[in-house]
Amino acid sequence: MKPVDCPFYYSDYYRGRELEECRLIGRNPQSRPWRRALCDSCPVPDIMHRTDCTDLAVEAEVGRRLFIIDQVQVTYAVCLKHKTELQDPLHCPECAKEREQALTPPLPPPLPNMAVGSPQSPAPRDEYRRGRGESEGS
Repeated sequence: MKPVDCPFYYSDYYRGRELEECRLIGRNPQSRPWRRALCDSCPVPDIMHRTDCTDLAVEAEVGRRLFIIDQVQVTYAVCLKHKTELQDPLHCPECAKEREQALTPPLPPPLPNMAVGSPQSPAPRDEYRRGRGESEGS
């Protein structure tokens, strides 16, 4: 068995205890019983790491695949920030839109028309017209 990297997995081995549980499956009373071997093929840790949703909540259950093999299946996913049910738990359209807007820098304001001789252009300074080495009297 590989180590479990899941936010819902809980284990307690203090002073001889051997308590292991999946707190996600434990919340669902209609699920089949959970056992540690199901964590090796569980999709939930991968979903929680790869999703673009910042506040994802999922529900899962142990179901049968091909009527023989028990497997963890995600039954419901919702973005808590936008209160939207997600068809694909890996992608929340609203969170993706927010992330895109945050990464795109705002455009600078347009520059005014500064053509030479226009009333908006600043007057040239005398020292640049005369040159730096010349004195005022020459």
